[in-house]
Amino acid sequence: MSGCKDRYQIRVQIEQLPEGVFLATSKDLPGLVVEMPTREEVLEEAAIVAHKIIESYCVHGDPLPPEPVKLSGA
Repeated sequence: MSGCKDRYQIRVQIEQLPEGVFLATSKDLPGLVVEMPTREEVLEEAAIVAHKIIESYCVHGDPLPPEPVKLSGA
């Protein structure tokens, strides 16, 4: 399980859809798509789903996507 670790940082994009629900996706972690009624719920569920996706990558020996580069001052 090379590349697997306890913590992994990803960027999550959140948008409110016309129906009123919130959608969370991530270009850093393909497959992360979560829809919930509130911003707080979508963030919580996105963290859970991200953990499960990363765990699956590790269990199956798939290479993890690269972590985003932190920009100084950001």
